[in-house]
Amino acid sequence: MSALGCIREVYGVRKISFNEAKRTVKVEYDISRLAMDDIAALLRGAGLDVASHQQDRDSTISVYGKDVTFQSVLKGKVPTPDVARDFMKAVTTAAHKARVEEAREGEKK
Repeated sequence: MSALGCIREVYGVRKISFNEAKRTVKVEYDISRLAMDDIAALLRGAGLDVASHQQDRDSTISVYGKDVTFQSVLKGKVPTPDVARDFMKAVTTAAHKARVEEAREGEKK
């Protein structure tokens, strides 16, 4: 179990909890930084046998209002939830500014 403490230091991992009775480990992580396969690899590296991994339905429903797959979210098939609109607006604005700056730099050359 001490090897799992190192996983908490990985950028994008938010929380790790254990249920010894059910023999489960729950890892909350930022899907924009890590994929389920990354988490499984980290757990295997800590010496755990990873038989399966699954998305947390309760957390997904609390954010999106319904059960949706992360693949559908990442492919843009699910509308942005209200809780993320300000964040998405900031990302879009920053991306636009970066493109404008790149174009200006390209014109100078």
